[in-house]
Amino acid sequence: MLQTNTREVMEGYTLNKLKHTLEMAEIAQAFFDVKKGMMFFDNMCCKIHETSESSISILHLMRMYDTNSARKYIERLKKGIAEKETHFDSIIETITEIGKKKWIHVVGVPEYEWGDCTGIQFLYKDVDNETRDKMRMHSHANTMESSFTNATEGLAMVSIGGRFVKANPALCAMLGYTEEELFNKPLIDFVPKEDLQELESILAKFLMGKISQYVDEKEYIDRFGERKRMGLIITITRDDQKRPVRFLFQLTDLTQMYHRQSEIKTLLRLVSDQNKRLIDFAYIVSHNLRTHSGNFTMIMELMKREFPEHTNNYYYPMLKTTARELQKTMEDLTTAIVSYSYNEEDLTQLCLGRQLSLALGSISRELKTIGGTIVNNVPKNICVNHLKTYLLNIFISVLENAIKFRHPDRPIEITIDFEDSGDFYGILIKDNGLGINIEEHANEMFMLYKTFHEKQSGRGVGLFVVKNQMESLHGICEVESVVDEGSVFKLYFKK
Repeated sequence: MLQTNTREVMEGYTLNKLKHTLEMAEIAQAFFDVKKGMMFFDNMCCKIHETSESSISILHLMRMYDTNSARKYIERLKKGIAEKETHFDSIIETITEIGKKKWIHVVGVPEYEWGDCTGIQFLYKDVDNETRDKMRMHSHANTMESSFTNATEGLAMVSIGGRFVKANPALCAMLGYTEEELFNKPLIDFVPKEDLQELESILAKFLMGKISQYVDEKEYIDRFGERKRMGLIITITRDDQKRPVRFLFQLTDLTQMYHRQSEIKTLLRLVSDQNKRLIDFAYIVSHNLRTHSGNFTMIMELMKREFPEHTNNYYYPMLKTTARELQKTMEDLTTAIVSYSYNEEDLTQLCLGRQLSLALGSISRELKTIGGTIVNNVPKNICVNHLKTYLLNIFISVLENAIKFRHPDRPIEITIDFEDSGDFYGILIKDNGLGINIEEHANEMFMLYKTFHEKQSGRGVGLFVVKNQMESLHGICEVESVVDEGSVFKLYFKK
């Protein structure tokens, strides 16, 4: 009797010790009674499932385990019990009483009597944080692997000993090898002999911790012995103990870029030569035609003076008008040609305010005659590198344009403002004139011989020249306008 009591005490002590150990390890226990169709949770199990109920019905249980991983575990459990298996271990996702999804490690041990399962002992452990960390790491690793594989530049992992251990498809295409062929192939096979010593020195600096990144352009030799110019970035990875693990090479094939640059330089040289010949040709034609048109006008004047009887007819006035228009056309074309070209040595520092004052002085008499006001808000000390003839012509042309296309029902008002806009100084010339339909004429605004007001005099040359003179010195010319309200010409000069 004493011996029996001692055994029961020892068994009770062992069970209590086991229970305490499980609690310390935060391992929960549960039992599923097959006959009753009920699951019984201990306190730790209730805590994990975030429920106050210790007796759980099958319907309640199915709501807790309504996830893909839990359903798969239950199916495996059923199949295993039918085959008399004794152990079911898995990590599943459960839904707690408050609706939170949580990953748990579950171990199920069925109990059999006479071949039938009468119950299942379960052990649970909350592994939600660890599982989610692993999933994030796995996702990050997949993303890194995808980025490595799909990168357009060549990527290679090279061992500390200088051999390829991994290469992406882009690098394989650059070098003309498959990834399998590159495995364990020495890096020096692809480096020109004259660069080997420098490469060894660079890698040694990485190993000694003197540098963490190297960026340069180098030549590499592909499978066919051809040299390819590459943009090169080298980095190194280290373990938790700061020991070097491998090198990462990132290579961008610059060969085609250099070929294109060479082609572009050739084309630019060709275009430059052609432009020079065209300008020379234009000057010659312009000069010769101006001479002929001048001679034509002079002959007509002489004819009127010496043979007046031959000029009193229908055709003479028409010829005179044609001669005058031809003379104007030649002057316009000459002006247009000049607006495209200049000599760098002619550039000088010019104050925008000073040049504006000169331009305003040239139109002051006309402005006084027609009546109107001008407000100039441009500081005197703002200077740009420009051509004096260009700058003065630009201001005069825009101001004369405002006067020419003033509104007939109100005195002209011109406001000139200044703005500092990043890399540019802006001069904004605003008027209250006739305005222009921007939507209709947006593409024609600065074209040669384009005019927008039929009843006003104008040949459509001034704004064409302004835009070309602005852009020839890397400036910008823009316009905003509303019909019957006025226009704002925005002149941006490169600082």
